[in-house]
Amino acid sequence: MGSNKLLSPTGASFENFPLPGANGIKVRGGLVYVTNTATEAVLAIPIRRNGRAGKINVRLRGIQGDDFAFAASCDMYITENPLSKLIRVTPSGRIMLIATAADGLQNPSAVAFDPRATRRPSLYITNSAYFGTRPSLEELATQTRGEKLP
Repeated sequence: MGSNKLLSPTGASFENFPLPGANGIKVRGGLVYVTNTATEAVLAIPIRRNGRAGKINVRLRGIQGDDFAFAASCDMYITENPLSKLIRVTPSGRIMLIATAADGLQNPSAVAFDPRATRRPSLYITNSAYFGTRPSLEELATQTRGEKLP
């Protein structure tokens, strides 16, 4: 595929910390989803039958995403690292703020649902705490369940 401007960083920074380009990545339903923190975009790349990448599509704009996790409902839970936020995006594109720094987030980076059947509504978020007090692991109970792992 080569390099693509949609995947690249822009040179933007937050408090002198360079924002990355392509950041979070997940494969789901024949698509590769990627967040680009610097361009504030969520991208979708089709996987062709030959395994090569198709044309990159911008699915969402205005989200400074780091990592994300899919719920079984197809909702995406996305960490916005520099903004210390966790948002939920529905398949229709509705964006809801789920947690902020007031809830204990300090530069959240990774996010994942608990894979255990009895714990699938539990979402775990790692704090990088670049500008905060300490890295940590936060647990959040959601009203949806994470995807069942193969």
